[in-house]
Amino acid sequence: MGQLGTEHSSAVRSPDAPPAAPSGPLGLLVRALIVMALIAGGVQLTQTPAHRPLDDLFQAIEAGEVSTITMEQLPPNSQGQSTVEWDGLARPAWSTYEYSSENAAPEGWAVDDPSVSGADERAMILDLASRSGVQVLERDLGASSGGHLVWFSGLAWTAALLLLIGGPRPRLASKWAWFWLAVATPITWLVFAILEPTLWGRRRPSPQRARRLSGGWGFLLALVIAGLLASIPWYRDHFLR
Repeated sequence: MGQLGTEHSSAVRSPDAPPAAPSGPLGLLVRALIVMALIAGGVQLTQTPAHRPLDDLFQAIEAGEVSTITMEQLPPNSQGQSTVEWDGLARPAWSTYEYSSENAAPEGWAVDDPSVSGADERAMILDLASRSGVQVLERDLGASSGGHLVWFSGLAWTAALLLLIGGPRPRLASKWAWFWLAVATPITWLVFAILEPTLWGRRRPSPQRARRLSGGWGFLLALVIAGLLASIPWYRDHFLR
């Protein structure tokens, strides 16, 4: 189980390195379960509300990007802090807001108007939603918006890491290279489970590559990939925020 730290990191294949043996039935099953859990986890993540500043909600409403807003039903003449969730074009989101029936926003207020500072943000949300025709749903105070979640991505990440550490020597890249790439983007585990040590379902041994990606190059490549993915708005909104 300690092979991740002790594996030889050279990218050059040993002349007498044996071909990579295909996975047995149990190994294929484990790899298939990891792939399915990763896919389920990715879908789950895109449907799980991400925290956003409240200004993002106001801007999204004005841009026509919000379909439904969900808020807690609060007692009259109360004040404090509560949460709001909304669905739109991208990943669902949530934020917190301050409410107080004594601090109403001025008539004809605008999102970027400094005079609304300290105003009842709940009333502002409801007013802006009404003006924009956005549906507002209320749930009981303290009620959960969903049941208990099974975090498939976390389970799959852990299983794939254990497979990397305790499994056979990878054919395409060193164990450290696979690790750094997976840190940069978890989708790497999907590629790893399908391709290592041989293509999933392949019944014959695969020859070792003359050169494979070393841990050092894997680390540098991971930095480049992480930067590129962070620059893609769709990926950033769905997986990084």
